[in-house]
Amino acid sequence: MMQRFLHAPLVLSLSLVSTIALSSCVNEGPNVAAAPVPDEITEQLGRYAKVFSFEGTLDPEESDQLLGRLCADSFRMSYSMPANGETPPMVMDMNFAVVLSLVHMMHEAAKGDEPSPMDIVPKDLSDGWVPFARHKPNLRIVEVLRHYPAGESVYITVIHDVHEGLPESVAPGGAHNYETHLTWVKESDGWRLQNKIWVDVAGE
Repeated sequence: MMQRFLHAPLVLSLSLVSTIALSSCVNEGPNVAAAPVPDEITEQLGRYAKVFSFEGTLDPEESDQLLGRLCADSFRMSYSMPANGETPPMVMDMNFAVVLSLVHMMHEAAKGDEPSPMDIVPKDLSDGWVPFARHKPNLRIVEVLRHYPAGESVYITVIHDVHEGLPESVAPGGAHNYETHLTWVKESDGWRLQNKIWVDVAGE
Protein backbone atom coordinates (compact mmCIF):
# COMPACT_ATOMS: atom_id res chain seq x y z
CA MET A 1 0.00 0.00 0.00
CA MET A 2 2.76 2.39 0.97
CA GLN A 3 4.36 2.34 -2.49
CA ARG A 4 1.24 3.84 -4.04
CA PHE A 5 1.57 7.10 -2.07
CA LEU A 6 4.72 8.93 -2.99
CA HIS A 7 3.80 12.56 -2.34
CA ALA A 8 5.34 14.34 0.65
CA PRO A 9 3.25 16.72 2.82
CA LEU A 10 2.41 19.98 1.08
CA VAL A 11 1.90 23.46 2.46
CA LEU A 12 -1.15 24.94 0.77
CA SER A 13 -2.49 28.43 0.51
CA LEU A 14 -4.57 29.24 3.58
CA SER A 15 -7.07 31.10 1.41
CA LEU A 16 -7.67 28.02 -0.75
CA VAL A 17 -8.51 25.69 2.11
CA SER A 18 -10.43 28.44 3.90
CA THR A 19 -12.56 28.79 0.78
CA ILE A 20 -13.24 25.04 0.79
CA ALA A 21 -14.11 25.05 4.47
CA LEU A 22 -16.29 28.14 4.27
CA SER A 23 -18.13 26.89 1.21
CA SER A 24 -19.28 23.83 3.15
CA CYS A 25 -20.58 26.14 5.87
CA VAL A 26 -22.46 28.73 3.85
CA ASN A 27 -23.96 26.48 1.17
CA GLU A 28 -25.88 24.50 3.70
CA GLY A 29 -29.26 24.48 1.97
CA PRO A 30 -32.58 23.36 3.42
CA ASN A 31 -31.56 19.75 4.07
CA VAL A 32 -28.81 20.45 6.61
CA ALA A 33 -29.42 18.10 9.55
CA ALA A 34 -32.96 17.50 8.28
CA ALA A 35 -32.51 13.79 9.04
CA PRO A 36 -30.20 11.77 11.29
CA VAL A 37 -26.64 11.14 10.19
CA PRO A 38 -26.73 7.98 8.01
CA ASP A 39 -25.98 4.84 10.02
CA GLU A 40 -22.88 3.88 8.04
CA ILE A 41 -21.33 7.32 8.47
CA THR A 42 -22.18 7.21 12.19
CA GLU A 43 -20.29 3.89 12.34
CA GLN A 44 -17.36 5.48 10.53
CA LEU A 45 -17.38 8.39 12.98
CA GLY A 46 -16.89 5.81 15.72
CA ARG A 47 -13.80 4.49 13.91
CA TYR A 48 -12.60 8.06 13.43
CA ALA A 49 -12.80 8.78 17.17
CA LYS A 50 -11.05 5.52 18.02
CA VAL A 51 -8.15 5.82 15.60
CA PHE A 52 -7.41 9.45 16.56
CA SER A 53 -7.52 8.70 20.30
CA PHE A 54 -4.13 7.98 21.83
CA GLU A 55 -4.91 6.35 25.17
CA GLY A 56 -2.38 3.55 24.81
CA THR A 57 -5.07 0.88 24.44
CA LEU A 58 -4.95 0.51 20.64
CA ASP A 59 -2.18 -1.51 19.01
CA PRO A 60 -0.45 0.35 16.17
CA GLU A 61 -1.29 -2.47 13.76
CA GLU A 62 -4.97 -2.26 14.75
CA SER A 63 -4.88 1.48 14.19
CA ASP A 64 -3.54 0.83 10.68
CA GLN A 65 -6.47 -1.50 9.97
CA LEU A 66 -9.01 0.98 11.33
CA LEU A 67 -7.54 3.83 9.32
CA GLY A 68 -7.55 1.65 6.21
CA ARG A 69 -11.26 0.88 6.72
CA LEU A 70 -12.04 4.50 7.50
CA CYS A 71 -10.29 6.33 4.68
CA ALA A 72 -10.39 6.41 0.90
CA ASP A 73 -7.08 5.88 -0.89
CA SER A 74 -7.25 9.57 -1.88
CA PHE A 75 -7.57 10.72 1.75
CA ARG A 76 -5.88 13.96 2.74
CA MET A 77 -5.72 15.67 6.12
CA SER A 78 -5.20 19.42 6.51
CA TYR A 79 -4.61 21.57 9.57
CA SER A 80 -4.80 25.35 9.70
CA MET A 81 -1.93 26.90 11.64
CA PRO A 82 -2.29 30.49 12.83
CA ALA A 83 0.46 33.03 12.39
CA ASN A 84 2.94 33.68 15.13
CA GLY A 85 5.85 36.07 15.46
CA GLU A 86 8.07 33.95 13.24
CA THR A 87 5.84 32.34 10.61
CA PRO A 88 2.82 33.43 8.53
CA PRO A 89 -0.47 31.52 8.66
CA MET A 90 -0.42 28.35 6.60
CA VAL A 91 -2.07 24.98 6.15
CA MET A 92 -0.26 21.69 6.63
CA ASP A 93 -1.53 19.06 4.19
CA MET A 94 -0.79 15.33 4.48
CA ASN A 95 -1.66 12.44 2.20
CA PHE A 96 -2.85 9.03 3.36
CA ALA A 97 0.60 7.44 3.50
CA VAL A 98 1.96 10.16 5.78
CA VAL A 99 -1.13 10.08 8.02
CA LEU A 100 -1.01 6.27 8.27
CA SER A 101 2.67 6.30 9.24
CA LEU A 102 2.34 9.22 11.66
CA VAL A 103 -0.70 7.78 13.44
CA HIS A 104 1.09 4.43 13.73
CA MET A 105 4.02 6.19 15.43
CA MET A 106 1.66 8.06 17.75
CA HIS A 107 -0.05 4.85 18.88
CA GLU A 108 3.36 3.31 19.53
CA ALA A 109 4.27 6.32 21.68
CA ALA A 110 0.95 6.18 23.55
CA LYS A 111 1.68 2.55 24.48
CA GLY A 112 5.00 3.63 25.96
CA ASP A 113 7.18 2.35 23.11
CA GLU A 114 9.79 4.36 21.23
CA PRO A 115 8.49 4.70 17.65
CA SER A 116 10.83 3.74 14.85
CA PRO A 117 11.50 6.73 12.57
CA MET A 118 9.70 6.52 9.23
CA ASP A 119 11.32 8.16 6.22
CA ILE A 120 7.95 9.20 4.82
CA VAL A 121 7.14 11.30 7.92
CA PRO A 122 9.13 14.57 8.11
CA LYS A 123 11.12 14.73 11.35
CA ASP A 124 9.69 18.11 12.38
CA LEU A 125 6.19 16.61 12.09
CA SER A 126 6.95 13.55 14.21
CA ASP A 127 8.93 15.67 16.69
CA GLY A 128 5.78 17.71 17.34
CA TRP A 129 3.07 15.06 17.23
CA VAL A 130 4.66 11.99 18.80
CA PRO A 131 5.25 13.77 22.15
CA PHE A 132 1.61 14.88 22.03
CA ALA A 133 0.52 11.23 21.82
CA ARG A 134 2.64 10.38 24.88
CA HIS A 135 0.16 12.43 26.94
CA LYS A 136 -2.46 9.79 25.98
CA PRO A 137 -5.24 12.20 24.93
CA ASN A 138 -8.68 10.76 24.25
CA LEU A 139 -10.58 12.09 21.22
CA ARG A 140 -14.28 12.63 21.85
CA ILE A 141 -16.90 13.87 19.37
CA VAL A 142 -18.84 16.45 21.36
CA GLU A 143 -21.43 17.23 18.70
CA VAL A 144 -22.20 16.91 15.01
CA LEU A 145 -22.65 20.59 14.16
CA ARG A 146 -23.86 20.19 10.57
CA HIS A 147 -24.34 17.33 8.14
CA TYR A 148 -25.72 17.13 4.66
CA PRO A 149 -25.40 15.30 1.33
CA ALA A 150 -23.60 16.97 -1.56
CA GLY A 151 -25.03 14.79 -4.31
CA GLU A 152 -25.52 11.04 -4.23
CA SER A 153 -21.91 10.06 -3.55
CA VAL A 154 -20.59 12.82 -1.27
CA TYR A 155 -21.60 13.61 2.32
CA ILE A 156 -20.34 16.36 4.63
CA THR A 157 -20.15 16.29 8.41
CA VAL A 158 -18.90 19.20 10.51
CA ILE A 159 -18.13 18.16 14.06
CA HIS A 160 -16.94 19.60 17.34
CA ASP A 161 -14.35 17.15 18.61
CA VAL A 162 -11.91 17.44 21.47
CA HIS A 163 -8.68 15.83 22.65
CA GLU A 164 -9.05 15.45 26.42
CA GLY A 165 -6.76 14.37 29.22
CA LEU A 166 -3.91 16.74 28.46
CA PRO A 167 -1.82 18.52 31.09
CA GLU A 168 -2.45 22.23 31.66
CA SER A 169 1.00 22.97 30.30
CA VAL A 170 -0.10 21.58 26.94
CA ALA A 171 -3.71 22.86 26.78
CA PRO A 172 -5.72 25.19 29.05
CA GLY A 173 -8.34 23.14 30.83
CA GLY A 174 -6.59 19.96 29.72
CA ALA A 175 -8.27 19.85 26.31
CA HIS A 176 -7.83 20.90 22.69
CA ASN A 177 -11.15 21.74 20.99
CA TYR A 178 -11.52 21.54 17.22
CA GLU A 179 -14.02 22.28 14.49
CA THR A 180 -13.48 19.52 11.98
CA HIS A 181 -14.87 19.30 8.44
CA LEU A 182 -15.11 15.73 7.15
CA THR A 183 -15.88 14.89 3.53
CA TRP A 184 -17.13 11.36 2.84
CA VAL A 185 -17.27 9.64 -0.56
CA LYS A 186 -19.40 6.62 -1.38
CA GLU A 187 -17.27 3.84 -2.84
CA SER A 188 -18.14 0.30 -3.89
CA ASP A 189 -17.65 -0.95 -0.31
CA GLY A 190 -19.40 1.95 1.43
CA TRP A 191 -18.70 5.45 2.71
CA ARG A 192 -15.05 6.39 3.11
CA LEU A 193 -13.41 9.51 4.51
CA GLN A 194 -11.77 11.48 1.73
CA ASN A 195 -10.79 14.70 3.47
CA LYS A 196 -10.36 16.08 6.97
CA ILE A 197 -9.78 19.79 7.60
CA TRP A 198 -9.64 21.00 11.18
CA VAL A 199 -8.86 24.14 13.15
CA ASP A 200 -8.35 24.78 16.86
CA VAL A 201 -11.26 26.59 18.50
CA ALA A 202 -11.93 27.82 22.02
CA GLY A 203 -13.79 25.36 24.23
CA GLU A 204 -17.19 26.22 25.63
